[in-house]
Amino acid sequence: MIFDLLTDIKNLVSRLIPKHIVFRYLFLTFFFFLTCTKETGCVEITLKNQSNGKYYFYWGPLYLGVDEDGSGQPLSGSVSEEIYNEFEIGDIYCVK
Repeated sequence: MIFDLLTDIKNLVSRLIPKHIVFRYLFLTFFFFLTCTKETGCVEITLKNQSNGKYYFYWGPLYLGVDEDGSGQPLSGSVSEEIYNEFEIGDIYCVK
């Protein structure tokens, strides 16, 4: 009985939604999950800053004006105290 109901639902869905749309949806979903990974890369530290118990590395150009993302702010990232103390300005820091 349940098997018959599931078969009827499957047949109804297959008539309402063409297969190429289902495959496209599955492909896009798979592609989305494949490409959504944690950002990794290496940067040259141009400034270090400690504020309110948090530690930051800055990279990219440190000048007033508009930068690559249009914000006018240097790019930065928060790191642990241990990592902060391990690196100096000019060092290359790689996110893993």
